[in-house]
Amino acid sequence: MAGRVRVRGGIQKGVYGAAVLLSAVLAACGSDSSGGNTVGQGPNALPAAAPDADAFYDAPAAIPDVPGTILKYRAITYQPAGLSLPNPAWQLQYVTRDGHGRPLAAVTTVVKPLVPNLYGHPVLLSFQHAYDSLGAECTPSHTATGSSRNTTNMAETLEFLSPLQALGWTMVIPDYEGPYHAFGAGPLSGQATLDAIRAALQFEPLGLAADTPAALWGYSGGAYASSWAAALHPSYAPEIQLVGAVSGGTPVDFVDIMQRNEDTSSFGFLFTLVIGMARDYPEVLPASLLTPMGADVVDAMKDSCEGTPPDGFTLDGGRMTDYVADDDPYHTPGFQTVMPKVTLLQADRVPTTDNYLYHEIDDELVPVAGADALAAKWCAEGVPLNYFQSSAGTVTDTLPTGVHTSGAAIGTPAAIAYIAGRFANPAMSVTPPGTVRCN
Repeated sequence: MAGRVRVRGGIQKGVYGAAVLLSAVLAACGSDSSGGNTVGQGPNALPAAAPDADAFYDAPAAIPDVPGTILKYRAITYQPAGLSLPNPAWQLQYVTRDGHGRPLAAVTTVVKPLVPNLYGHPVLLSFQHAYDSLGAECTPSHTATGSSRNTTNMAETLEFLSPLQALGWTMVIPDYEGPYHAFGAGPLSGQATLDAIRAALQFEPLGLAADTPAALWGYSGGAYASSWAAALHPSYAPEIQLVGAVSGGTPVDFVDIMQRNEDTSSFGFLFTLVIGMARDYPEVLPASLLTPMGADVVDAMKDSCEGTPPDGFTLDGGRMTDYVADDDPYHTPGFQTVMPKVTLLQADRVPTTDNYLYHEIDDELVPVAGADALAAKWCAEGVPLNYFQSSAGTVTDTLPTGVHTSGAAIGTPAAIAYIAGRFANPAMSVTPPGTVRCN
């Protein structure tokens, strides 16, 4: 990356640092004291999440509009799932942008391996957790420092511990929903993921270089962020040497997913998608459109982790018309404006790097039809894509986890094998038998 930042003692040096200083001065002169921190605010906006109690997450008054800039950092004891690990680890606050191009201060965790890899040079894996939450305590960065609020984060950590500890891959783990926990805001998620990679590449203690090979991996909500990052990479961060992207159980069409899950136990969780989306696109659900029940639910869920707020309140079943005062809540002007902006099925945003897409055929939460449509579109537009439809999760259909959740664990070995092949020189795409390849 041109003008690489070297970070020593919190001071950024070099030409890039000069650009940061100039941008900060301009931002201070031309914006209010909150910098880019104005997302989702206004008289008709939904209630915001409570601020993070940890002052490290506080944004500076003026945020320089230079994506990937490291604003501050701290060393941490890396203890995901309550296990303290000896790996050197840090958290970086860095600059990214929201879906409207405004600068934000986000946080990512970076972890250094203890053993060398087989490639003779460092490699970087960006793992996007399916943290699917609206509250500050639910983020991957809090999980990394010992929080147990988000059980999915804790379980997913087991997926990448093997490559981190045994294969020698450097990890970057972004809080890609940004500081307002905008669950479901696709462009923000993709940009925050790419900017976390930019920040990691320039963070000198990791020992990386501008041309360090990087890969993406995520499942479910993490796949949504990973796929958005892959699709935005050619236009937003083309300097990153992205060698591959893995997305499993990818939610492609949120309206279809929500409509299919009305009156099921998953709908309450899925409604938090709309709440999160409104933090970047307030017009998708103005407060004035909420029913009395909807207003109570939004207030109760504003700090929820995976659909469960701190007080343990659960929201089962329901329909959009219970919460939104419109006979056809999926076709309000706000929904019709915003949904095309957050779907992955966009003509002008497709990856150029190699992709491995996998999905359980009988996924009960995220229908395989969405992945089929995405694979067909990307293949038609020339994306080098490997698409694998799995039926392995079907045997778990009677278990409480369900097919969708089981698909994460079942798909992990193949995902690791694919990423390992993409890091090789020459790169190769190692995929399960039955994978369909295009381009």
